[in-house]
Amino acid sequence: MKRERGAVLLGARPVRWLGAGLLAAGLVLPWLILAWRAAQPPLPEAAREPITLRPEMVVLPAGTFQMGSPPEEPNRRDGERLHEVRIDRPFMVSRTEVTQGQFTAVMGQGALFTSESCSKAGVGAELPAVCVSWHEAVDYCNRLSELEGLTLAYEVRGDDVTWSDPEGDGYRLLTEAEWEYAARADIRTVWVGTDTEAEACRYGNISGCSDESSGLEPVTAREANGWHLHGLGGNAAEWVWDWYDAYPDAPTPAKDPSGPPSGSDRVIRGGSWWYVPRYARVANRSRFAPGLRDDNVGFRLARSCRSAVLPSDCLPP
Repeated sequence: MKRERGAVLLGARPVRWLGAGLLAAGLVLPWLILAWRAAQPPLPEAAREPITLRPEMVVLPAGTFQMGSPPEEPNRRDGERLHEVRIDRPFMVSRTEVTQGQFTAVMGQGALFTSESCSKAGVGAELPAVCVSWHEAVDYCNRLSELEGLTLAYEVRGDDVTWSDPEGDGYRLLTEAEWEYAARADIRTVWVGTDTEAEACRYGNISGCSDESSGLEPVTAREANGWHLHGLGGNAAEWVWDWYDAYPDAPTPAKDPSGPPSGSDRVIRGGSWWYVPRYARVANRSRFAPGLRDDNVGFRLARSCRSAVLPSDCLPP
């Protein structure tokens, strides 16, 4: 080894040894890395694929429809009076129910309530988020709006929740009228997509669809309706915004109704893996106290649009 102009020069023999060492390292090191990776415990399924914070949103047009059920509909229940409703503005609705993976990505690990019945219903990133109270669904909407830089839809003070800006751009729950409008997809059928009970299972995971043990399915497991929305016919039933009450009498079409100003129970819509087909009819209405959680009740998202004219004028998701 000699020094020349401040540089250190190696002789031929050290250079050969150094080259041989680097070559050996290049051959052996990849095998060592592969062996180390193979020895590690596998990642949980939810960690292998990136989880978005929310489902994809679909823009629905404004329109008028008949909400409720006619007197002759089989298995009709009280409170389903047929009446005309006008959805005056386009709005956005999530293509699927919010999943367990999406809920925990926004609210944090451990945010989902767990119990034996919740676990038996199904645990998985692509399954609907159930065992979520109405208040927890509202909190998810607000937190997601914060993360995306949108205006919060709801003002929350303890158990008192105000929909502060119905025309704001934040995430929110559907109104009951929006839910039924979305489920019908511009056709009038008893169940989502069909008038035949035997066909209801094409569009919804409901009790009696198979001989297998019942429980939640991935949110896109069943066929979508005519507006490309999954799960409205069944999987998890869904919280909506409205307090529960009888439909009000109205001589003219109700315009963007959002339910009574107060009440004791919030409306739940749609079939679920637990419900038999008669309760999965599009017009069927259920209700729960907003603080309750159930292993067959989840929710989906909505957003208001700026324009009352064209769906293309919706705020971008």
